[in-house]
Amino acid sequence: MFSRRTSAYRAPLAAVAAAAAAAVTTVAACDAAFDESQKDAYGGVTVVVVRELGPPEAFEVALAAALTRWRREGVRGVWLEVPAAMVKYLPAALEHGFTLRGGDATHVLCCAWLPGGDSPLPPGPTHQVGVGAVVTDRAGRILLVQEAVGPATGKWKLPTGLCEANEDVGAAAVRELREETGLKCEFREVLAVRHSHGFHRGVSDVFFCVRCEAVDEDAALTPQAGEIARVEWRPLSDAHNASTPAWQRIYEIASKGGGMSLDAYPSRMGVAPAHLYSVSGAEP
Repeated sequence: MFSRRTSAYRAPLAAVAAAAAAAVTTVAACDAAFDESQKDAYGGVTVVVVRELGPPEAFEVALAAALTRWRREGVRGVWLEVPAAMVKYLPAALEHGFTLRGGDATHVLCCAWLPGGDSPLPPGPTHQVGVGAVVTDRAGRILLVQEAVGPATGKWKLPTGLCEANEDVGAAAVRELREETGLKCEFREVLAVRHSHGFHRGVSDVFFCVRCEAVDEDAALTPQAGEIARVEWRPLSDAHNASTPAWQRIYEIASKGGGMSLDAYPSRMGVAPAHLYSVSGAEP
């Protein structure tokens, strides 16, 4: 009789032990798969998925366990970075209340506000940053290009482009000049800043018009293959936008100088210097 009772209790005890072991395994897998080292001062954490967990079902179990723990620890906002190679896990994250916030070629970024209610977490990127480079030679001509494709085809315009990640506007202008014209230049000053809205995918645009100086203005000009059809030193009047009031003002500043110069200061984040653009000679 005692042996039969012992056997009867043994089965449920074994099930409990198996469940406990599975829970421990899930927590261990979660700890190994998620890098939670990036915590902020607002009760948030950036979680990076650093290891495959197998099928999406396994990821969902690990994420559910992590969410329970984060709520218990008082975490408020969770920023979840899912590598591009693991996008199969995205549906599970969305099912658990995460919303898309952006990303790039390497990862997709999601976020979740754990206290519930309206989330105060900032939306995804709302702006792009562009640059246009003004370069003049000794004869007073301006460096202009004609694009090989796009709406400005056949029109003389400034070399322009978008800033890359972690790139200063001056460096972006110098890079675009080198790429589009082959000319090596140095940044001098920001002439003007234009803020406009309603661009591609609904983003707004912050456009820096930058004056640069050619290291050797007699160097050969080389149009960027596939992007630029022609590049020449031209009279300012050849610029297709030279007659518009806004650009008249920009070109006037370019001819007289007096734009915003750059000063570098230690960054609050301690990574790279912060650049401040201001009018030279202004009172502090």
